[in-house]
Amino acid sequence: MQCNFYIILRLKDNYIFYGIFLLAAILRFYDYGSIPFTHDEFSAIFRTKFTNFQDLINLGVKVDGHPALIQVFLYYYGHFFGFEEWVIKLPFTLAGLASLWLFYKTAASWFNSTVALTSTAFLATMQYMVMYSQIARPYISGLFFVLLLFYFWTELIKNQDKKLIINLIGLILSIDLCAYNHHFSLILAALISISGFLFLNPSVKKKYLYALLLSVVLYLPHLPILVYQLHTGGVGGWLSKPHNNFIIKYIEYIFHFSWPVYLVAFALITFSVFNQVNFNKKAWLAFLSWFAIPFVVGFLYSRFVNPVLQFSVLIFGFPFLLMFIFGKLKQQKPTTNLILVAFICCVNIFTLILNRQHYTLFYQSKYEAFIHDYKDLVSRDLDKNIPLLVDSHRPITNYFCEKFQFDSTKIIWFDKFESTHHFEQFLGELAKKSNSLFFSANFSNAPNTIPIIQQYFPSYTQFNHYGVTCYFFQRGTIVNETTLGWLDFDSEVEAPFEQVNERNIVSIDSSDHQYQLDSTTEWSPTFSIDLKPFLKHQNHFIDVSAKLKTAQPDSNVLLVATLEINGENIYWNAIKMSDYNNDSTGFTTAIHSIKLSDIYLKNNSVKLKAFVWNKAHQEVLMDDFSIVLREGNPVLYGLFNEIK
Repeated sequence: MQCNFYIILRLKDNYIFYGIFLLAAILRFYDYGSIPFTHDEFSAIFRTKFTNFQDLINLGVKVDGHPALIQVFLYYYGHFFGFEEWVIKLPFTLAGLASLWLFYKTAASWFNSTVALTSTAFLATMQYMVMYSQIARPYISGLFFVLLLFYFWTELIKNQDKKLIINLIGLILSIDLCAYNHHFSLILAALISISGFLFLNPSVKKKYLYALLLSVVLYLPHLPILVYQLHTGGVGGWLSKPHNNFIIKYIEYIFHFSWPVYLVAFALITFSVFNQVNFNKKAWLAFLSWFAIPFVVGFLYSRFVNPVLQFSVLIFGFPFLLMFIFGKLKQQKPTTNLILVAFICCVNIFTLILNRQHYTLFYQSKYEAFIHDYKDLVSRDLDKNIPLLVDSHRPITNYFCEKFQFDSTKIIWFDKFESTHHFEQFLGELAKKSNSLFFSANFSNAPNTIPIIQQYFPSYTQFNHYGVTCYFFQRGTIVNETTLGWLDFDSEVEAPFEQVNERNIVSIDSSDHQYQLDSTTEWSPTFSIDLKPFLKHQNHFIDVSAKLKTAQPDSNVLLVATLEINGENIYWNAIKMSDYNNDSTGFTTAIHSIKLSDIYLKNNSVKLKAFVWNKAHQEVLMDDFSIVLREGNPVLYGLFNEIK
């Protein structure tokens, strides 16, 4: 009777898992046909347009920095089934769902069903897992291969005298799938494989070693590609070095930057500490190392060799981190498990939809957003011929223009402007024949573009999307900015301007004054202010501008801006006055813009300083020294950063 009772309990726990699985499928397949390709997916698709396998490897795999498996899979799968978004994404979404089953089975085997169910509930409903299950890149596939390896590894250790050959074959194949999938899933495969020697009986270790050696042999054909990628720096290079708080940001990200989610996780950890059950501590610590070691390796490699560390590459070890966090939970009754799982899922789904805005931000490509915004503007009985300026990836943008039947010949491509001079000439001519301009700015667009446009079209409406910001410029009053400082030398100078020499203030007529820097004056008045009271969001911009006039057009006059923390420069940059065009009065408006999101501010008090550097010690007239805080796009990096 007691045996039957435990069978009923197990079945009820399995039913809870089936509910989690169904919920996970709904979250991943919701409006599935509307999910666009990401930039990385487009990059992979573009690298399938080859007519032979050798070109695919040399021109499609080696240059990417990832192992060959997923690119080769996309090449054959896409040419057989087609390259529609949902078709390409489907195998990866199914792999993400299958990963939940593998994780649940193995976690329950090592701990208990309460640990397995609570951890699986997190995996099923976190944006981290939902989003990467909707992306056809080697992350969720790598997670599936790692968990497949973990499954055979677990079966081998738990049943060392049963199905040995089958489990060893499964082990070998899954190791090589990990190795051919991603370099970090290869690291996980190596760690899991080595850890096996800590758990196996001596009688099995020899056969296990032979199996590992065979998996190494099977990887040898791929070794030249790995060597090439390491030699050319293809494994990384476009990322920035991680800061010391990377792991904190990672934890904030996986828990949705949300206090309710933090509290749920903390409550479970606290509950497990005070209700500890005996468990396999050796395995528990091994699972921690499977997450920690790849993180440490990636962090050190990124700091001292080549940046490769990002949230996506830690996904392979993330399930083991969950098992470490919740591994001390005692087995609970199915009813209690159901309550725990329901609470976890409700909190995570609520924050996934509202806090993280997943189905808003992820379901529209940054390459298509301008099409919808522009069409909406034109449909409001506005000017049907609003000039359209776009800074974007041309082939991807053209793909969406064709998809949404948008006339791409209307687009003025931002990358056609060879210099700021060229861009200002274009704006000057445009302002003579148009009262407005629509501009779609990719996240990497130069920060001074907007204030340059504002000289001709001062007022704008801003449309915020993930990865792109769209602007509708018109003539009118400037908005979306806070003046931090303004110095026109016509009125009394007040703080925060320093080092103002009254003798250098000159006047052309009785109502207009300028500041004169001569051969003995190297520095202009300095603007200095603590930014902390104004920094409500790090996606804001600082725009520093000054009107400058010299007798020599190519003079070495610099507009300098710095950011300091405790007297130490964290940002110093200077732009040349000669980079900008003169106006009809002979003055040049030099603009120095700071994109705060590109700077690690450490959440400390930050001092902004700005001044003109008369480096060549020549005659310079200065006027209208302006420093403004311009509102940025709060969701520009919203899929990976906190949305405020």
